[in-house]
Amino acid sequence: MIEYHRKLEEFQQFAPELEAFISMKQLEKKVLEKGEFLVSIINTESFRDRELSYHGHAFIQKLVTDVRKYGEIIINKKACDVSLKRRKNNQTEIIVPHSLCRSVENTFLQLHQTINILRNTTSGCCMMPDGRMVFSDWNDNTVSVFNTDGSKNFEISIKQPFDIAYFSEDNTLAVTSYEYPKCCISMIDIHSKSIEKQIPLDIYYSCLYGIAVKDTKLICSTLGGIQLIDPYNNSRSYIVQDRNFPDCCYVAMFGDKIYSSNRKSNSVTCYNLQGTVQWTFKNESVLETPRGISVDNDGKVYVIGQLSNNVLVISADGQQHKEILTASDGLSGPQYLYYNRGTNQLLVAKNQQNAMLLTVI
Repeated sequence: MIEYHRKLEEFQQFAPELEAFISMKQLEKKVLEKGEFLVSIINTESFRDRELSYHGHAFIQKLVTDVRKYGEIIINKKACDVSLKRRKNNQTEIIVPHSLCRSVENTFLQLHQTINILRNTTSGCCMMPDGRMVFSDWNDNTVSVFNTDGSKNFEISIKQPFDIAYFSEDNTLAVTSYEYPKCCISMIDIHSKSIEKQIPLDIYYSCLYGIAVKDTKLICSTLGGIQLIDPYNNSRSYIVQDRNFPDCCYVAMFGDKIYSSNRKSNSVTCYNLQGTVQWTFKNESVLETPRGISVDNDGKVYVIGQLSNNVLVISADGQQHKEILTASDGLSGPQYLYYNRGTNQLLVAKNQQNAMLLTVI
């Protein structure tokens, strides 16, 4: 339309009257056609103004009022797909993908620290996320917490503690102990430095049991096998049932696998969460009276031999092994160890009065 208006002005300015009249008639016809076209478009649905409104259903309004939450987000914790490799304390931590996992043959230890725990019958240990070390002493009836520099942080009295595990869900320590007349799991509140609660194990005589943590549950070895225990309602169920399961069996967890040492059969066994045996390692020429057991980020198993005075690392499939500590390193009747997956460090009993913190390189 703008173009036709411009042509009309040109006709009026430059064309003779007759020619201008003829041209204007032709232009008038075209304008009329275009105008009718525009009117037809305007009258269609495309040019209608639209107003959007919402009328809520009474049921939906009631739902919004009555329902306080639409669900919940649950975070399941599991081992990450990387491990942290630290060669020296002053070096930056390096992320190592599983494709570059350290093999059994390439596993070596470097002494980082010696801790004087000054106890006679230390039977269990663990480490907390901040690096503090925890030891349980069966005869002295104590659980001792040491700072990263080796100084004692605090100590708590508890009847005949055996093994110990850090329970991150509540920032507590789970300790298997014997409180006459039966065994139990004592939960120690780290903040208040006191026993928060005790979970009875329905075993009415003094026995020694290993303990580990699986998410928000506890894994405990007993004379009847391996139990899964809920510390919040004290419910328990057997994952592994074995009447011949001896006492003093330590346990460890990694992913969906449970690992157990057996001092009587001189063996280490890997189970799945249904209690099915995945593999068993037994070689009495290198491992006698296995006790403490732990697992690294790659699924390799570290186990201590009390009578063989050594530490073995076993491959994730149980097929390969390597002796990484021996009596020549000062081991004398060692019972416990713990692998810190956050720092790639191994806490090992050197003897009853001393422990070593070693970096895995």
